[in-house]
Amino acid sequence: MAFTLAIVFIGPAGSGKTSLSKALGEWIEKNEGLRVAYVNLDPAVEILPYVPHFDARTIVRARDLMVREGLGPNGAIVRSIDLLAEKSATIYRRLARLKGDILIVDTPGQSESFIFRPAGPKLLRVIRRVAPAVGVYVTDPTLGLRGTEAAIALMMSLVTQLRLDLDTVPVINKIDLIENKEFMETYHLELSEVKKELERENRGVLTDIATGFIELLEQYMQSVRVVAVSATTGEGLDELYKLVHETFCTCGDLS
Repeated sequence: MAFTLAIVFIGPAGSGKTSLSKALGEWIEKNEGLRVAYVNLDPAVEILPYVPHFDARTIVRARDLMVREGLGPNGAIVRSIDLLAEKSATIYRRLARLKGDILIVDTPGQSESFIFRPAGPKLLRVIRRVAPAVGVYVTDPTLGLRGTEAAIALMMSLVTQLRLDLDTVPVINKIDLIENKEFMETYHLELSEVKKELERENRGVLTDIATGFIELLEQYMQSVRVVAVSATTGEGLDELYKLVHETFCTCGDLS
């Protein structure tokens, strides 16, 4: 097996998965001296900041399906992901020919098409045949990650882990856009702090449910430490790399 690890970026549209894929890949090459290969699994993306070693668009493009099958944007994305999964044997053969140490996998911008449809787990099984995999669930803090919102965002990483059977770590991206640095200090990013924020909210049943989410995270996630990063400035990329390996190496030995 050529690759020692596949890092799979998952998250909602606009969270910065693609930019973070490039940033972490470059950080690994520069600081760890490892060879990185990039995999694009998004048939709808128009421009990529990295050069993919495997590109889903060589098999199917959502834009072409819109024209050929008369589909809208969302339908074309769903249809293209399903068609891509049907070519899993071809994808495996092409991935198996790649050389490198770390595989960076960039998943579709419309994350629900990957997480909640059969195509996602099927494509992930192909990745796993090439390398052991760890998921990174990317969240955008500009959406307002306070209390209940934070609990829901973090819970999605657990949902992703359960749905895809993939050890997944939650990551907050775009922290360079957060003007309120006190937010990052009070949040940073311990689940105990989220609990305290929920207690201050005191929104009744909703707070109880959100607190239950956090307790589930504490009980079932491989790692409950959340890392804040910026794909733009590079802040936190070293911590993200450590977190991925803490999840991958159950013994906690990063050497």
